[in-house]
Amino acid sequence: MDDNSGKKNLRVTQIAEIAGVSASTVSKVINRRSDVSDETRQRIEKILEDIGYERKGTGNQRVAHVIDVVISHIDSCGTLELIRGASRYSDELGVDVVMHETRPKGRYELFRRIIARNPLGVILMLTDMTDEERQLFSDNEIPYVVFDLPKGAGDEYLSVGVDNWTGGLMAGRYLTDMGHRRIGVVTGPNDSEASCARLEGFKMALRAANVEVDDSLIHEGDYMPKTACRAALEMLSLDEPPTAIFALNDLMAVGVYQAASERHIVIPGQLSVMGFDDVFPSRFLGPALTTVRQPFDIMMCKAMDLVYSYRDVNYEGVPRDRQRRIILSPELIVRDSVTALPQ
Repeated sequence: MDDNSGKKNLRVTQIAEIAGVSASTVSKVINRRSDVSDETRQRIEKILEDIGYERKGTGNQRVAHVIDVVISHIDSCGTLELIRGASRYSDELGVDVVMHETRPKGRYELFRRIIARNPLGVILMLTDMTDEERQLFSDNEIPYVVFDLPKGAGDEYLSVGVDNWTGGLMAGRYLTDMGHRRIGVVTGPNDSEASCARLEGFKMALRAANVEVDDSLIHEGDYMPKTACRAALEMLSLDEPPTAIFALNDLMAVGVYQAASERHIVIPGQLSVMGFDDVFPSRFLGPALTTVRQPFDIMMCKAMDLVYSYRDVNYEGVPRDRQRRIILSPELIVRDSVTALPQ
């Protein structure tokens, strides 16, 4: 490779180092944003000209300085935290963020409309992307980042998530340390990698505490309260009901609270409840919910970084050897919904 070819392959982060500015400032100049001083713009433009940097998008279409975020339920866990993180970080990056709520029917056409305006990238909070939808983004060279990976997902995805296995382990250890031996679980969908990992971590904690894993106390949910309420009512009707229920997200924990209320069962005196996510309204429930925290705002920032990273790669023709999956650590949040049982 000659020197000129090597220069052309410089990444945006390297150009930023040369210019003595942030990568986001370089990206603003590349995408012709107005919020950069004339002196800084001229310095960066001169560097881009010297290295033969070519602005490229999908075909000859200019890239819109927008990141689209697509979610299946606007009221799903973490949405407010995601919006908060996107709002804060979009100002720093100098991009606009557009939120979409969608259902499987009509989703392909939504994706086509998003692709037609050629955004920087797309962030997806979906568990059921189809091969056709993935191909649509790939064919148009638009990076997309997935939050909740489907079960068995491979390296074809860019993804951001929490260490779900460790989060499940934390929940199981805490409940068994508090003396619980008969613990019900309301999972997410069986095709959700996050749900499966949380459940496996939870089972590992039980086995480590010499507690039998009772499959009759494990009920599949859909991350929504109504289904969790039905599952909890079923478990609470058993001859030997659980002393604690672990809901694999906080919205389902709300459903468990509803079931306990319908049966006039006191939380935590007669039933301990634990969630996963630490999102509204967890801390405002009565009693406040003990849960495992996902740092949704940070996850959104990391997802936006991935979009930038892979757009930079597309611009410069650099081989795709950059980070594809980001895993963040969960945190146990102890509040008032779990009580200790006599050992």
